[in-house]
Amino acid sequence: MNNRDARALQKILDEIRYLETSAAGVSFDAFMGNETLRRAVAMTLINIGELARLLSEELKAGNPDIPFNEIIATRNIAAHGYKTLRFDDIWNTVATDIPDLKRKIASIL
Repeated sequence: MNNRDARALQKILDEIRYLETSAAGVSFDAFMGNETLRRAVAMTLINIGELARLLSEELKAGNPDIPFNEIIATRNIAAHGYKTLRFDDIWNTVATDIPDLKRKIASIL
């Protein structure tokens, strides 16, 4: 793994830690009722997608169990379709997909 990939993966883990801290103990209803938190979480997913986009094709191809294309697509939806963004999908991503992504990236590093 090259240094650029290692730095990007570490930054993804930093963004995941921010999500974990921000959403710790927050229920779905509380999330939906807190516009500031919703926006912060969406922006953090944008950051993760941007970082994933920077990863080398070799790293992406060598880790087919990580859905890098879907991560980047989520970034695009959050960045360009904010008014149509479905926050229940964002919540599901954070609750379901982010813990798995964290484990997989930590194992690469």
